[in-house]
Amino acid sequence: MTSKLLVFFEENTLAKHDESPWTLVGFLKESDKRTSYLNANPELASYFARTSEMVYDVEKRLNPDWDHILQPDSSTLERFPEKYRRDPALLRTLLDGALKGLERRIRRNYKTAIPQFHRSRLQWLLPLCLETPAKADVALVVHPRGTMYVGETVLTLDQAYNNARLVARPDTEWLNP
Repeated sequence: MTSKLLVFFEENTLAKHDESPWTLVGFLKESDKRTSYLNANPELASYFARTSEMVYDVEKRLNPDWDHILQPDSSTLERFPEKYRRDPALLRTLLDGALKGLERRIRRNYKTAIPQFHRSRLQWLLPLCLETPAKADVALVVHPRGTMYVGETVLTLDQAYNNARLVARPDTEWLNP
């Protein structure tokens, strides 16, 4: 039998106005005596209201903001393979081609789109294959907005894996540690 592990915080009575009002006590078993004054143990974290939200909608248009992602002074540019960082025009051409292949790939296998939860919203990690169609180089992060998915950043594959594993076990077709 397994026991729940609770992340336990207490009010930070010494907090200044720019500090957190809570302080971490620790990770406690639900049987720990320090949790005895709780009326009920907290529910497990929930990242979505309906299971349908966990499936990427292939009918929505995919609209990455390449101008934002490829800003010359952006730290996002550093997430791409080094040889492409020096030539933004080539990178933009490769990304346009990768996007066409990506849309076909997601239609063939909806599990290609891997969910992540960031800043209180569900987002999707999508593989961008710049060199070869079978190997992702970076992950495009998209979120739903009306009738489309908007892409505003990319992550390295390590960053994407760390974010995805918090919601569900990532499909290893392209996101493998």
